[in-house]
Amino acid sequence: MRTLTRRKLIQGTAAVKCVAASALLTLAPLARGGEWHDEVPVTADPVLQTFSALTVGPDDAIYAMWLDWTDFDNTGVYVNRSDDRGQTWSQPLLVAEGKPYDNIALAADEAGLHALIVRFRENREGEFKTLYYTRSRDRGETFSRPRRIGQRDRIEQIRVFSHNGVLYVFAADWVGEDPQYYLYVSPDRGRKWTELPIVGIGTVEHPDIDVRDGVIRMVYGGFLNDRGIKYALSIDNGRSWIGPFNVSGDAGPHSQLPQIAVEGGSVHVVFEDDRTGHFNVSYVRSSDNGRSWTPAVQLNDAYYGARAQLLADDEGLHVVWCQYHGRDGWPNSWSSADYGIVWHRLSRDGGRSWSDEFRVSQNEHIPPIKLPEQGANDVKLEALSRGFTTLWQDRRDGNFDLYSRTNDGGGVPCDAVRRLRARCSDRGKLKAVVKLRDDGFDGELLLLELDREPRPVAVRGQKAAPKAAGLFGRHTVGLARPGGCESPVEVDCG
Repeated sequence: MRTLTRRKLIQGTAAVKCVAASALLTLAPLARGGEWHDEVPVTADPVLQTFSALTVGPDDAIYAMWLDWTDFDNTGVYVNRSDDRGQTWSQPLLVAEGKPYDNIALAADEAGLHALIVRFRENREGEFKTLYYTRSRDRGETFSRPRRIGQRDRIEQIRVFSHNGVLYVFAADWVGEDPQYYLYVSPDRGRKWTELPIVGIGTVEHPDIDVRDGVIRMVYGGFLNDRGIKYALSIDNGRSWIGPFNVSGDAGPHSQLPQIAVEGGSVHVVFEDDRTGHFNVSYVRSSDNGRSWTPAVQLNDAYYGARAQLLADDEGLHVVWCQYHGRDGWPNSWSSADYGIVWHRLSRDGGRSWSDEFRVSQNEHIPPIKLPEQGANDVKLEALSRGFTTLWQDRRDGNFDLYSRTNDGGGVPCDAVRRLRARCSDRGKLKAVVKLRDDGFDGELLLLELDREPRPVAVRGQKAAPKAAGLFGRHTVGLARPGGCESPVEVDCG
């Protein structure tokens, strides 16, 4: 474990203070949520659509990528595009073909659409999987010739993401039972890549990654003798790592597939948790950058919640997952689960409370369906400029297809915020004011932070004006949602 050299990053920028119990910003009732559109088939043909990846471009175009394994030796890699927030979709656009491809990943930014594909080959020496990168500059209409990334030849897990013009790729090279993990970094849109081994933080299985403010945050699952959900971060662009920090606490030994979202000063994580002997969706958060975590909260109401996805947007925290059902209701074992349904929950108060479950997919059970080919599976979740969209594999008619459903979103966007002000009297009374540009967001929720502790506050007319009492010393008031709009304000309460 690397020695922490920038202690403030872990402890938070605000010093530890003694705050009276009465010093709570005014809590607000739940505001209205975004409206859901009807689900839409992205693909509707007998082609075998396997694996899938979802991303959203800067212009709100939605891209769904998938593999056609009808003829594995001549795998087709395709992407469908929606220009109207998921209401209609293009015909499949070709990414690559003519080779056996095994896995995919996708990201989008101002420079175009960035796709990863893993090429499979087999000879007398064994099976080999190599990683390739290709880019589209015309919204998926055409793609460049795939170029190999690195020299590793047993690639099993991949992720790609973009931040401030820099591309990052995670790849696991599976050599026997001793996998090696790498971060590839390209500052020139995929022309050249720097390979950075990820070492010193344990077994990095199926990570999810967030990059912002010069910090790479990663949450991941262990494997074999290194079990549990872990968290680590890098402050030097992936050259070294701080951690690992234990996330899952008393979760089950096979807990896996974590997802991360950062909102203000809090890190939020969901993962598959098998502490009860079968998988459920658990949620935890940290307000001290991973040093400590809240007790896990189960988000699904019944057995076998899995494949959870998490994001933070102007409305709050969104979680979607696949819930596996049986012929006679909820299954009491994995073998009795027959098909999946996609569900959604929302938290507007930084993960302290959650909305009721909302059913996203409308698939019905049409037997026989064999595991792991349930009706709805492998759900994906991505933010739009306002709202979010989902994508999942669906076999409701006996054939693999991709379906999508979009939510229009709620909350207050950053460009609606005019300013944040805060002041505190020498008697310990704090008043904060967030002024908006108009009164079109009356009743919505903002998320303020008092010394990194999130507090939801309601908009009344054209402003939100929470108060607190019983404060002493210096404190920090920040706007966590929408984030990145206003700098935190320091106040002195005497």
